[in-house]
Amino acid sequence: MDKQDFHNELALLYLLYISDGIHSRVRLQKLVCLIQFTQKKLSPFSFQYKSHYYGPYSELLRKKLDDLFIRNLIDEKTITKDEGEGWSSVYSYFYCITEKGKEVLKSNLKEIERGVGAIDAVLDKYGQSSTELIIRAALEFLHDK
Repeated sequence: MDKQDFHNELALLYLLYISDGIHSRVRLQKLVCLIQFTQKKLSPFSFQYKSHYYGPYSELLRKKLDDLFIRNLIDEKTITKDEGEGWSSVYSYFYCITEKGKEVLKSNLKEIERGVGAIDAVLDKYGQSSTELIIRAALEFLHDK
């Protein structure tokens, strides 16, 4: 694993730790995008994005989340919504850091010390916002570039 990939990993662990987890794959994708592009000089992230139905999307970010889950550094919980009459469908996903992930983060946090401020700044601004607002903010920012 190269240094930038390791920084992406640690930054994702920090994001999940400081936010107490994130509901929705879409929300997570857009938050990382906002951190990466609005905090360009400080951002620890380096994912490539393409246009997608719900705004900017990074396949590399998706693969990194899968990798962190397989290595038991994060947990991905499926939240289902009862549709009645015995039917249920996937409603959302919830991502959170595991104890093992916390240990990795704690022992390597200095690696992304500069980037922590970038993550905190975006969470302060958008952390409590609806997913729709975060999508809109990501699209507006990228459109203005």
